[in-house]
Amino acid sequence: MSLALTLFFGDKPMPPESDWEGLPVLPEAAPVLETPLTPSPRPWGFWCTLLFGGLIAFAWGVAQGGTLLVTWAVFPHHDADLREHAGDGDILSIITLLSGTAALILIALISSFRNWHPAKYLGYDRWPRLWPLAGWTALTLAFGTVHSYFGPMFGVKSPPEFMITAWKSTDSWILLFAAITLMAPLFEETFFRGFLFSGWRHTWMKVPGAAIVTSLLWTSLHIQYGPYELSYILVLGILLAVARVHTGSIWTPLLMHAANNGIACAGMFWEPR
Repeated sequence: MSLALTLFFGDKPMPPESDWEGLPVLPEAAPVLETPLTPSPRPWGFWCTLLFGGLIAFAWGVAQGGTLLVTWAVFPHHDADLREHAGDGDILSIITLLSGTAALILIALISSFRNWHPAKYLGYDRWPRLWPLAGWTALTLAFGTVHSYFGPMFGVKSPPEFMITAWKSTDSWILLFAAITLMAPLFEETFFRGFLFSGWRHTWMKVPGAAIVTSLLWTSLHIQYGPYELSYILVLGILLAVARVHTGSIWTPLLMHAANNGIACAGMFWEPR
């Protein structure tokens, strides 16, 4: 009450207590009710993450195979077999975009089943600071440059042959660029460094185990490459996981991955059509 009177009168001397009767009575402040904090639900455990991860991978593969067969029936393929048809730039873009979209929807649904907002569960709720993001991206580009420089010593051509084939056969380089540089990193990072990593890092695997296992699984997705390229992908996967932990955001490895694929796509423009 004395504080209220001080604020009311300022630096003026307080009136005698007998004169207080005519002053308005300030209402007492309402008591602050302490609401207990609701603990966040735990992510899916080891086995559930493994089970649901297998389901997501299976659904992604089915979506790819189904899209391939539909395009085989709808689009002209002349004398090409199914494998050559899948290597066409436009068909590759359609398969990547549609299967990736279907898998992302499934990942979001499974994440929400655990009473999490999908963006928070997968690490999309936090945007990294600019300088760490720029530093990690620069490190990725430097690592990719070193890999491309030493590649010819191991008989590795950059960009890979399948990307050159896709570039020469596509009628829409914008669609191909969107598939390789946007959708592929978006799906792969959401699945590996998002869903799987979020579920396993809080189990007995801890952060190092989750980083190594998800990197190995991600590497196994690129079986079309040789040993030198696979070793590069494995190290890059661990680097992406470290960036995910260091910045607390999936946006960091996603942009690193997109920058890496963007450099590979840029190399296609030097190839004659």
